[in-house]
Amino acid sequence: YNFRWYTSYACPGEPLECIVTDPVTLDQYDLSRLAKSEGGPGGNWYAM
Repeated sequence: YNFRWYTSYACPGEPLECIVTDPVTLDQYDLSRLAKSEGGPGGNWYAM
């Protein structure tokens, strides 16, 4: 799959911790577990 995230809320390349807060509801989302597995471009996903 290819994903394109057109948002300022996406995390940088190698975050140690990545939590996003919805400014309206103040709900928090932990995106830290959205990590790329090892294996280079043939891995489970790649940044575009």
